Amino acid sequence: MRFVSATALALAGAMSIAQLHAHQATTTPAPPKPATMNMQDTSRKVAGGGISAPGWKGKVDANEAAKGAKIEDSKVALKGSEIQINNGPAAIYWNPADKAAGPYGDGKFIVRGFGPAPFRVTGAGGGRGTASEAVHKAETGASVTQEVAWVVTADKAECKINGTVVASYPKADLVAPGKLESLDGIAGLRVAHNVDVNVNGFKVTKQ
Repeated sequence: MRFVSATALALAGAMSIAQLHAHQATTTPAPPKPATMNMQDTSRKVAGGGISAPGWKGKVDANEAAKGAKIEDSKVALKGSEIQINNGPAAIYWNPADKAAGPYGDGKFIVRGFGPAPFRVTGAGGGRGTASEAVHKAETGASVTQEVAWVVTADKAECKINGTVVASYPKADLVAPGKLESLDGIAGLRVAHNVDVNVNGFKVTKQ
């Protein structure tokens, strides 16, 4: 099972997800099949790809774009209140309407920043992520549900997974030269390559 890399502070904003359900990629909506654990495997191209969810936009990671990948290689649709993402190349997704200005809120986990250049907050020395008992585990080929939230105040940003604060970062560690310009911005999602993700309750709430 590959956990979704739901990255914090994408587009100088913050993620605000009530519930995130993910499983390994399949080429059709059929039940998920076991897949390689190699994070370097080739990103798939999803049939009928493109973003049909109203208002949503996307951009593939720079390393994916360098290999010719396009946002149309993934599929993003809105079914009722659920955002359904069948991801090919790793990418970020956002709706410009989901603006946030602090204070606001909404296995392993990874936190990265994306501006002006990508930088890693957890596991800065390398590795695949930071272990936490709060992250729900899944058997190989199975699906898993995580509840993820970010709470941003005037002086810090906290990441909560399944109701547990797994990390807290002083504003000074995130807003600095070569990192973020502000904790204000547009909330969004970053999804790793070759995974299918259903997102429920995505919202930004004022604290």
